[in-house]
Amino acid sequence: MTENPTVSAKNPPSEARLHARAVPWQIWVVVATLGLEGIGNLVDIPSNLIAAQWLTTKVVLILGLIRAWRWAYVVTMVLACLHVLTFAPISPVAALINLALVVLVASTRRYFFPNRNDSPTPVGKPKSMTDPIARDLEF
Repeated sequence: MTENPTVSAKNPPSEARLHARAVPWQIWVVVATLGLEGIGNLVDIPSNLIAAQWLTTKVVLILGLIRAWRWAYVVTMVLACLHVLTFAPISPVAALINLALVVLVASTRRYFFPNRNDSPTPVGKPKSMTDPIARDLEF
């Protein structure tokens, strides 16, 4: 059996490069919820043209959440918080759903904003050689 010379540890397949970090389950729940809302927006477009804008926003946010775009995290948090406040007196169920989305997205902050020290240590090098703070503290 021969190996593909274009796929190796130095040259991983494109899917591996796309998803260097696994997408947290919380994001998948949010994506599914936004997708279901998006289907409702798609059905609503003929009678309510603003639903096309809502659908477009949901598609862009879904893509941004999966791809770990930081601006998508911030925009999702702001919009979901605004929806919680707006829908609370009108529709408590919608406000509760949006509150759940806020909690789920907020719990994945490290997916969007990882610590500097979260990167794995290169193989064969001690952490003190790759971590500038540890390197400076060594005697």
